Amino acid sequence: MNKAIQTSKQLSGNTPRNLRVTSSQNQRIELYTKYSKKLTINPDLTSSIVSFQANKKIPLYRWFKYKEAFSSEFVHYILDRFKTTTKTPLRVLDPFAGVGTTLTTASKLGCEATGIELLPVGVASIRARFLAHEVKFRSFQYHFNRLRGFALDLSSSNGYKFPHLRITEMAFSKETEDALSAYATFLDGIKNKETRYLFWFACLSVLFALLNFQVSQIFFREIPFL
Repeated sequence: MNKAIQTSKQLSGNTPRNLRVTSSQNQRIELYTKYSKKLTINPDLTSSIVSFQANKKIPLYRWFKYKEAFSSEFVHYILDRFKTTTKTPLRVLDPFAGVGTTLTTASKLGCEATGIELLPVGVASIRARFLAHEVKFRSFQYHFNRLRGFALDLSSSNGYKFPHLRITEMAFSKETEDALSAYATFLDGIKNKETRYLFWFACLSVLFALLNFQVSQIFFREIPFL
């Protein structure tokens, strides 16, 4: 609170004329000052728990690096505080589902989870996370071992061409595009659609991490998903 008061005083007239404070900053200070007495510090909620950082230790959750996401541990913590002794399952609504951390975590805890997400990349991640709990392990392991010996170059591409958008041209080196072409051929060899989708999503996660952030935000709004 002291920091907010000091900042508020600084904004009242002691700052240089060329320093402009936006209305949103003023509003944030006013809100903090108004409700500061109601705020408490929870030592359990560290920055790594409330952010994506904690997900880096969880299989599949760490595949797609979505920095705006909450951690599964944080969702578990919040839902645990609201758990009920009745037989009626807790209902959870996430109107901005993102990559589905809240939905998948809540579902595993027995909640009735509903989510809304507009970005195709978010929908793809949600689908992959739910499929990961249903996919046949032997099928996934078989194709994982198959991938280890699969040549990711033109010799395995089967003539596949990367479907460029104008903004993606020159985004990858020729070697990377050859590898993508070969990987597309590898995916065609997976008959089980759940297993194929997870391998497709793994490639998507790598691409998302490699592409420039600004370019990827535009690209993944338009890329056609399975």
